[in-house]
Amino acid sequence: MPLINPSEIEALQALKSNSGLLNDQQLAQGYCGTCHEYPSPALLDKETWLKSVLPNMRRRLGLLLEGETPIRNEGIEGQVFHNVPLIDQKDWERIKDFYEREAPEELEIPKQSKAPKQGIPGFHLHTPNLDMVQPALTTSLKGDEGLGFYLGDRVNGLFYFDGLNLQLQDSFPDTKMVSEVSIDDLEQIHVLKMGYMDPADHNLGSWTKLIGQGEKVIADGLNRPVHFAFGHLLGNESPEVVISNFGNHTGDVSLFFQEHKQWKRKILIDRPGARRSVIADLNGNGLNDIIVLMTQAREGIVAMMNQGNGVFEEKTLLSFHPAFGSSYFDLLDINGNGKLDILLSNGDNADLSKILKPYHGIRIFLNQGNETFDESWFYPMYGASSILAEDFDGDGNIDIAAISFFPDWNQEPRQDFVYLKGIGGLQFDAFVLDKPLKAKWLVMEKSDIDGDGDLDIILGSFMLEQMPPRDGSPHYFEEQWLPFAVLKNQRIP
Repeated sequence: MPLINPSEIEALQALKSNSGLLNDQQLAQGYCGTCHEYPSPALLDKETWLKSVLPNMRRRLGLLLEGETPIRNEGIEGQVFHNVPLIDQKDWERIKDFYEREAPEELEIPKQSKAPKQGIPGFHLHTPNLDMVQPALTTSLKGDEGLGFYLGDRVNGLFYFDGLNLQLQDSFPDTKMVSEVSIDDLEQIHVLKMGYMDPADHNLGSWTKLIGQGEKVIADGLNRPVHFAFGHLLGNESPEVVISNFGNHTGDVSLFFQEHKQWKRKILIDRPGARRSVIADLNGNGLNDIIVLMTQAREGIVAMMNQGNGVFEEKTLLSFHPAFGSSYFDLLDINGNGKLDILLSNGDNADLSKILKPYHGIRIFLNQGNETFDESWFYPMYGASSILAEDFDGDGNIDIAAISFFPDWNQEPRQDFVYLKGIGGLQFDAFVLDKPLKAKWLVMEKSDIDGDGDLDIILGSFMLEQMPPRDGSPHYFEEQWLPFAVLKNQRIP
């Protein structure tokens, strides 16, 4: 959840003064809708509201129960968890009672009308045979067209694999917690490092460039950066870079540009939760805009519309409730009408409400013009965490590959990877792997890694339960390293 800004505090104080004029639902809408979109009680089950989400909100509003002490957050307490109550006890009880009355005992989980078929058409699954015993802690993947791919590991550094035989070719053991790799036009390798992967506001992240086996720091002091995008935004000869500093309670979207051969930084969005950005000309005026997926509490897709001369104006394209779980998005022309549409996955389930949610899945929002988008298609998928869109089989229809880091492990067949083969219009046939692998897919990449002219799909596994203990005690792994799997495209170009 983002910081509460001064205007929101004023709104909360006004509610506190006039709460007697509101009924219970209006009171909940006022308090819960001030800092983010109002969440209906129907979004979560009663137990999750009462034992997890509402107590967290109460403490953020500075209302402590007897015996509770203020939570301190790296010098920003009083902005996240307030130490002065912004709500009266009696009003809080009204809100809590409202959610307890209106929330369902459990969420209704609809049955699938048609289960996906097993086996991925047009692809052959390959797993590596690596002579190493260590946990699978993959944090990033980047294809190196026709040659191989880079794989970031939380603990063991950055690795390079040959795309034909999936053998380890090179390693960079000091380059840890990589969230993104980019290869520029000069074949320079740019690396974005989180610095600290778990939720925190430590500002330990950095953007570096690989120089042999070492690194050159371009920018440091970044707040848990998770994505960067390169593109022309200011009319300069060299591209600018947009970095999504996801952070935790604080974060931002930063534009990096060169001035007198020095990199400068300009903060465009000053709040946490930026997951990914795409640079594209959204309105066709010849200037590239920045489209950003914002998660955390104020979820949505916003566009920083390029006004020229380094000026950007924020416009909300889509907004979602705070339990939505936005996880990834892309822009592409899905229906072939020349307009950029939005493909989005929502399934983040790591915070306060770790239950199966029927509104998790994959969505298509078609471009209606004038920067407006309407939801036109939905595929339910618990815990959907990333998506790729491409005409993988060359039949003229867009196909979608999707992974889930938080699937329903009891679902048959398991749907931690789903391939949606486009069959025309917004119609898709769903497929899953023949047999699920012992893996938890966190990241995914599309690239012609073997140089045969078609796009392959790489899946990266992050087995959180295999993490070494923080106390430094011995931790032994007896299983062969399985950090990825590859679906090699069998299409003949």
